[in-house]
Amino acid sequence: MKDEFLSAMHLPEQHWDCTLDQISPELSYVSTIKDYVANIGDNLDKGRGLLLFGPHSSGKSALAAIALKAALVKCQKVGLWVRGSHIAGHKIEEDLYDADSTMYERCHEVPLLVIDELILRGTSKAEHFVEELIRERVDERGAMILTTNSTPRQLKDTHPGIAEVLIEAVEPVKIEGTNFRKKIKDGWSGS
Repeated sequence: MKDEFLSAMHLPEQHWDCTLDQISPELSYVSTIKDYVANIGDNLDKGRGLLLFGPHSSGKSALAAIALKAALVKCQKVGLWVRGSHIAGHKIEEDLYDADSTMYERCHEVPLLVIDELILRGTSKAEHFVEELIRERVDERGAMILTTNSTPRQLKDTHPGIAEVLIEAVEPVKIEGTNFRKKIKDGWSGS
């Protein structure tokens, strides 16, 4: 896969080499992810996505990256990766994606949008922009993959409006497993 496409998707380099083969087949969620990737074209056409939730460092972002790359390889569709905490800045600052569009506009245009680390707290303007983007993507039938440490219940309790919209567009998938960052830290500390 060409680096220029991965860069155009704003996919962090740490995820460029992630593949499904690296994920243990015994993990309960693997079949759901494999099915989503196998049917990526149909999922994009129908605006279907995933809500990958679970503890820190359990591999949610890597799984989202695998699906984003599948959209490129299998469908020749360049998606976009954006951190949830950066969405408001992209809207307010009108950060450029390229000469023709801003990052926020690009978030609306891509066939698959990955929002990594969706954190919705309070009612600030920043959270409003994130909610607005999600609602518009669902209305436009734009496929999304969201990663979060919050469970669907926590999202429903804190943001019932957004949770109701997400029910229409994403399948919740609980990601459990190895804390990859802890494993690396343990190696560095000699544990």
